[in-house]
Amino acid sequence: MIIPAPVNCAFCEHDEVVLTTNDVLYGKNYWKDGNCSVYVCLGCEASVGTRPDGVTPLGLLADKEMKSMRSEANKLFDPLWKTGNRTRSQAYKWLAKRLGISQKDCHFGHFDKVMLKKAIEILKKVNKGGQH
Repeated sequence: MIIPAPVNCAFCEHDEVVLTTNDVLYGKNYWKDGNCSVYVCLGCEASVGTRPDGVTPLGLLADKEMKSMRSEANKLFDPLWKTGNRTRSQAYKWLAKRLGISQKDCHFGHFDKVMLKKAIEILKKVNKGGQH
């Protein structure tokens, strides 16, 4: 699923989202291979990084809460495949089935807060010894 470049912010409805580099947003460069491009809302600073082409967004704009939710989801998801019980692709297939979505749409960067919350709840249950 290709996400189009953001024009308006879903959080503050500001109509000026610009393409810049992460050093402008964060005050320093966090990438070894040069600056990464990032879309930033000038109203609330919601942001999303880009693919290596420097233009195609990796997902939806995210505010601080949404970035925190993505981080939590990733931390809960990683043990599903890093333990060697399944591949990363198999883990995404497993999660997609439980979320009722296709595997190609199962990417935390593409989820809104509602879907992130649902994924986090599922992943918390499985990490507490629930059904794998």
